[in-house]
Amino acid sequence: MYYDRNNVKRTTQLNPEEAKANIAALLQHALNSPFPYSFNNYKYNESYRSILQSIRDDNPGAVIVSFTTPVIQQLLVEIVRHNLLDEYERWIREVVEVNGECYHFMFPNTLSRDELKYFNDPNHYYPFVADMMIDAMYNKKAEGDTDICMRITRKNLEEKILLLRRLMLEAAAAAKQ
Repeated sequence: MYYDRNNVKRTTQLNPEEAKANIAALLQHALNSPFPYSFNNYKYNESYRSILQSIRDDNPGAVIVSFTTPVIQQLLVEIVRHNLLDEYERWIREVVEVNGECYHFMFPNTLSRDELKYFNDPNHYYPFVADMMIDAMYNKKAEGDTDICMRITRKNLEEKILLLRRLMLEAAAAAKQ
């Protein structure tokens, strides 16, 4: 990945073997790193909600479009395996409660299940995926769920949290097989 002189991100699509190696290496790093972002050392940022609220309060005239980014399914499975599902749900809940809605792409879906097609590492997708995300958010105006996007609002938050919990647990159970 690199940025050109116009600050446009460019990414070379890796061949399947390069992508597999890249994904495996970075996944191992996330699993075994001593740093706070690793699964073994993760701690939820207790200030997260107030940070979001400050951004909202400091920009009263701005339209803030909240969205999460897709990741490979194995990262989602590791959230469950490392007992971080409550933190995952809290994160989504806080985004929606503060901003009113969120276009959520970080759940088991078409993108997460086909890592070699859509990702060059566990949490960086190819530019054409960003086009798919923009299409879901703006062109198709996803009112309901799509195969890659879940629109979560204050009104449907509890229903979507239950759905996400089920999808995450199902993905983790399927990965054990």
